[in-house]
Amino acid sequence: MKNRIHLLNMTTKMNGLIPTHEDKLPQPGTFRALPSFRIHLLAGMSARHAELRFLQLFGLRMLEARVVGLVGTFGALSLKEICQESDIEKSHASKIIGRLVERGLVEKLGDNQDQRAISVRLTSEGQVLHRAIYAEAQQRNERWLSVLSERERAQLLASVEKLIVGTREMLGMERQEQPLHEPSSGPTSPGVALDLDYARRLHSMLGDLIDGAAGQGRGRA
Repeated sequence: MKNRIHLLNMTTKMNGLIPTHEDKLPQPGTFRALPSFRIHLLAGMSARHAELRFLQLFGLRMLEARVVGLVGTFGALSLKEICQESDIEKSHASKIIGRLVERGLVEKLGDNQDQRAISVRLTSEGQVLHRAIYAEAQQRNERWLSVLSERERAQLLASVEKLIVGTREMLGMERQEQPLHEPSSGPTSPGVALDLDYARRLHSMLGDLIDGAAGQGRGRA
């Protein structure tokens, strides 16, 4: 009963996080019209929709479902690899893995040579859930992309890949040319926190998009 109440509270909160001014096109020359802002907006809405579906169908948060998906894809992953593949901080990833272990979805594997290098793999129950999660993700992606023609879908995927390459180059140059400032002792800037949150949502959205497109391609093959 407690878990059910928590789920209802979560879905109620997330239902309210829908932009209220998107019925009007953004005016040129404004912040809302910037391409990066539009992509962040799309990523945020897509991530919230995905999380609602995962909560309603499987009782999992989006990052929990993503970890199940990643471990199921690779067979077994270390904590470090999970953090790298999903862009999750180590402490957060550890908590997610702990919850998945408690639910009997993943199990830990020790390393005979290094006890600190713990990997996880799906249990038989986790494997069943992994297939269900992927099927749901494919259906959601198909619905999401249904507003585009086949040509527009191909153009979108090609554009996304180009943007990923270009953004990776920009990030690498920024890290080389601009040394990072030491964080202040005060609270984190809301703007920085918001940008990091948007980046994680964008990463999740693009991952769902590419996975869904790849699944559709295998189906046609």
